[in-house]
Amino acid sequence: ITVNGDTAARFFGVVDTTALQFAVMAYINGDTSVAGRTSVFNGPDTSGDAAATIPQNASPEAFWNQYFALLNYYNCNLVRIGAGDTWGTDLQYQAYVNHRAEYFGLLDTMLDKAEKHGVWVVLVLAGSQSEPEAPYPFGAVASDERTDKVFSPGSDAFNHYIGYCNEVM
Repeated sequence: ITVNGDTAARFFGVVDTTALQFAVMAYINGDTSVAGRTSVFNGPDTSGDAAATIPQNASPEAFWNQYFALLNYYNCNLVRIGAGDTWGTDLQYQAYVNHRAEYFGLLDTMLDKAEKHGVWVVLVLAGSQSEPEAPYPFGAVASDERTDKVFSPGSDAFNHYIGYCNEVM
């Protein structure tokens, strides 16, 4: 990996498959009970314990600022963040489809705070733990082979996925 042609760049980081999903749930879908949850800090994200959250989470700005400040504090300068499974893929894609401005605003805030704290972001837009049986259909109607296969070029699922990825990138 090079940064501006510099091969001496070194990265140390984490994988967080839930921080963005919980942020979508909290700041776009209105479920504030999950605000501040992550896969990285203060315990398992599935613990149900309020102590397992980043307490600075009243807004996306406060949450992402604290999230990336903590990564920086622990000398992490890279995070792979986003969907790790169908649940996460659905949350991100539905936010993109139904609340596009808010979704892009959330991503912009996340990336601005990452840059402020010197953390590089690898954004993951889709994941599946059930492959090959049923990858996420990206809004395609599962009626036949032509429309419901995300990895079949020309299918509705493929076209929706490519459009989503292109627009987010």
